[in-house]
Amino acid sequence: MIAAGYEDGNDAEALRRAPMFKLALDRMPSDEDLCSQLTISRLENLPDRRTLLRLGGALVEQHCASFRQVPAASPIAGRPTTPGPCAACAMIATSY
Repeated sequence: MIAAGYEDGNDAEALRRAPMFKLALDRMPSDEDLCSQLTISRLENLPDRRTLLRLGGALVEQHCASFRQVPAASPIAGRPTTPGPCAACAMIATSY
């Protein structure tokens, strides 16, 4: 929901029936509703700092793995990369 421009889980109750959100999760618009606002709130407040760092690291690793070859500059780190892992991946790997 955050990626779609919603700041928090307050709109989850209405959006759980939204056909586009269901399609984004490989569900048919006629399928059962998505999770409730209460579930979103619990998930939103659940992770601690270490979990958030690990999640961020996983997202950066997924981004870096999406390239067939190491780019000349990392769009995340904003600086030239060296042969081997993406510079952003190297930066994140040392933080958790």
